[in-house]
Amino acid sequence: MERHIIPDSENRMILLETLSSIGPLSDTQLLVFVTDLSLMNYFSLHLNLSELEQQGLIEQFRHPFAMLYRITDSGRYMLESFPNIIPQSRRKLLSANVTAYRDRFRSQQLMPCSESHLPDGTTCIRLQLLEKDLLVLDMRLKTSEHLSCLEKRWQTIASEIYSLISDTLTEGFHRNRTGPVPETVSLTKSAANGPCIWLTRLRIRPFPSSSPWPMRSSAATGHGAGRIPVLFSGKPLRHC
Repeated sequence: MERHIIPDSENRMILLETLSSIGPLSDTQLLVFVTDLSLMNYFSLHLNLSELEQQGLIEQFRHPFAMLYRITDSGRYMLESFPNIIPQSRRKLLSANVTAYRDRFRSQQLMPCSESHLPDGTTCIRLQLLEKDLLVLDMRLKTSEHLSCLEKRWQTIASEIYSLISDTLTEGFHRNRTGPVPETVSLTKSAANGPCIWLTRLRIRPFPSSSPWPMRSSAATGHGAGRIPVLFSGKPLRHC
């Protein structure tokens, strides 16, 4: 028999179980998950998220994709302490869909695709690629194609495009030889993610910024910077 009123305690445990099983999610991703599975509506979701956060059972943190929610140690303890609050029918529904949604949401976080605006007010599509929390590719395209169409394509080929660009930049590299650094390139050193790496940033007008390509030495970075014009020579780099 279908229930018309779901206790808030059950909805909160469902949100804790979702974050525990899938991992950190944005409020939009949580909304997609709970509405796709008819678990709760928009208002129930945000009321319960707010309550869980106030109780210290979940927390928000900044991620390049968006602000994400994650379960805290207190939230995991609560989830383990009251395993029977979620009915078996709803628990089975969660379990049956976790893997597919985890993969989908992870792709969105690592390969986000969104509308962006240039300084002149022009609307474009922003395509990004992350490795953990490091932004390694950030492109803006002027296109008439629909965002959802590009998002699916981007998540399929983003890693391949990144590898193609990296291979082109490092082709012919010799450890003790570097090329001239074009004016459109700036080199910065970073040790934020473990071993010291060099980031090559390419600036292309009219776009305000572009991608950092991490490399392990200044020599490799200088060589890659010198090869950047090859990317825009009009010649095909290599078939993917």
